[in-house]
Amino acid sequence: MSTTLEQLYEMQKSLDARIIKEKNLEGVDLLPNTVLALQVEIAELANEWRGFKHWSNDREPRTTRFREQLVTNDDGEQYIDQVPYNPLLEEYADCVSFFLQIARQKDLIEYMYVHEDAIEETREKGLDGGIGGALLECKYWLSKFYMETATDDKIEKVFGYRINDPAFNPEITRYNTVEEAVNAIDEATK
Repeated sequence: MSTTLEQLYEMQKSLDARIIKEKNLEGVDLLPNTVLALQVEIAELANEWRGFKHWSNDREPRTTRFREQLVTNDDGEQYIDQVPYNPLLEEYADCVSFFLQIARQKDLIEYMYVHEDAIEETREKGLDGGIGGALLECKYWLSKFYMETATDDKIEKVFGYRINDPAFNPEITRYNTVEEAVNAIDEATK
């Protein structure tokens, strides 16, 4: 049985709600942390893939490792055993989880689909730059998405415009030191 994207989205939504409640994060903007977390997970995914490590003699993906886990046998006895897992798959699943969190936070579920034409084109032509290039592009577009779609209230309050406003023509207050600018931002966001 397969799980649909909508089902994963709903599962992530429930998990996020539980975490927000348990950690008392109601009303907190979690997007910056979530974007950073996804970027870290993409890097961890790349590290388990290892294909970019041109200097290494060991460039094979990490698909099997072992970790200690408490196991119960048929007699009810518990012991610690070495249990196999796939670290590459775990990092991929973490990436999907944080991607779904961002989609939920920004209400982007309708944008989560890849057109069949794009999939076919990728199958035919491959990835530009290979897997490493694709991972770099993910990190680039994630940063671009965050920086360009953020409604940065601090900037708006201090400078009178939003970063993504194409028609801005601000009258910028000039500060003599970084400390003055930081203090102005802190004061404006109290």
